[in-house]
Amino acid sequence: GAIVATLGICLPSFFIVLAVNPIIPKLRRSKWTAAFLDAVNVSAVAIMVVVTLNLLYQILWVPTDGLPVNWEAILIIILAGFALFKYKLNAAWVVLGSSIIGWGLSYI
Repeated sequence: GAIVATLGICLPSFFIVLAVNPIIPKLRRSKWTAAFLDAVNVSAVAIMVVVTLNLLYQILWVPTDGLPVNWEAILIIILAGFALFKYKLNAAWVVLGSSIIGWGLSYI
């Protein structure tokens, strides 16, 4: 069920991008549509920043287990950031490693 739901959510967007991608260079030549596409890009980045900050707040400062700060999440963020910036690991490996560390910490 989860696979079908994921495909149902992702595939339409994928097909729309696939269909529109060849005409983007033509749209970029027009000042009006270029400005519109720039605004869409800025809006998408702004939405991602707001969602990321909201998730960060929910993960770190919403009390869990009676503690005011989620120390496990802070530990995982520090380790993931270290792995990303020091060793230049692929994000997929960082997500997998963070998941395993989180699973392990859930037993403490």
